[in-house]
Amino acid sequence: MGYPLNQSSQIRRFYRWFSGSGLNLMTVNNCGDPLDSSAHHFKLNTLQFEREVIERLGPLYGFDEDNMWGIVTFSGTDGNNHGIYFGAKSLEKRTGLKPVVYVSEAAHYSSRRLADLQNLQLALIPADVHGRMIPEELDKAIVADRPAVVVYAMGTTFKGGVDDMKALNAVFAKYPDVAVCTGVLMRHFSEVTCPTQNTGTS
Repeated sequence: MGYPLNQSSQIRRFYRWFSGSGLNLMTVNNCGDPLDSSAHHFKLNTLQFEREVIERLGPLYGFDEDNMWGIVTFSGTDGNNHGIYFGAKSLEKRTGLKPVVYVSEAAHYSSRRLADLQNLQLALIPADVHGRMIPEELDKAIVADRPAVVVYAMGTTFKGGVDDMKALNAVFAKYPDVAVCTGVLMRHFSEVTCPTQNTGTS
């Protein structure tokens, strides 16, 4: 079984635009904070494009335009890496404890590797036949005296499973002392939310 790709997808218009824009003739990078205009960044960068993406998508996902921050990553794995990193650091700062990373066994493999690379304990939660995290299995795995980074999948790699965030958040609602950061992993979108209360949906 290989990685699912759509071989009939035609993106010729994109490549015509890309070639005609002149972007194919220069090196660009996205190093640096796209929302920090005072920083001295390398002149050839993508920060303006990143700002536009953040300013357009942020409000669509419920973020306050005057109080939001983000970055645009170049791949799903990079997005997962940043989401887990920022979620874990936020929780560690708030609680003084390293969190446990909860992720479905059907979710993208990078979450497992990244938890290991970031020296975080991983709880791999069984999935049902549709590739969705099983709430009862999550309940059994919760470490009640540690904060939690939860990676919710919105379209798993092989089965297209969409985790039931409402049901999974209801599990964490039974553990009011567990601080939670929730992350959403989609094909081309990764987001992390660390609410002030113990659980939230991103």
